[in-house]
Amino acid sequence: MYGTRCRLCSNHGKYKLIKGHKWYCEYRKPQHNCSLCEITRKKQMFAAKHHQIMRRQHLQEQQQQQQQQQQQQQQPQQQQQQQQLLHVQNRPTNDSNARISLPPSPTTEHIDFPRLQELVTETATITVDDDFFRKISEHMLLNVLQN
Repeated sequence: MYGTRCRLCSNHGKYKLIKGHKWYCEYRKPQHNCSLCEITRKKQMFAAKHHQIMRRQHLQEQQQQQQQQQQQQQQPQQQQQQQQLLHVQNRPTNDSNARISLPPSPTTEHIDFPRLQELVTETATITVDDDFFRKISEHMLLNVLQN
């Protein structure tokens, strides 16, 4: 006969399985005040409190792990955005009429846009207003940091 037994009954020499017995235990009644049963009740209350604390700690640990995972996922994106903005802000300028350096021109084999070469040559002479771009970068940086 294996299984958990009623601790209150076992204090008095009776060994009954706890399943289905909880509501019918004669030593569980409030009128029963022996010292052995009082100690057992206190142990049960302490065990219940301990389980409650452990469950709460486990839930908190899970929530912290989830928050850390979310932060780790968001961190590279934020760092990349900040680096891009800092790169734009720290761009060296010699004078106010600086030109943008063009990326290497694509080969003629893969041109899907028929006027690409014409547009590249037309836009190569556009001058850059660094103050305007610096203001845009600062505005974008503030928005990123606020979010």
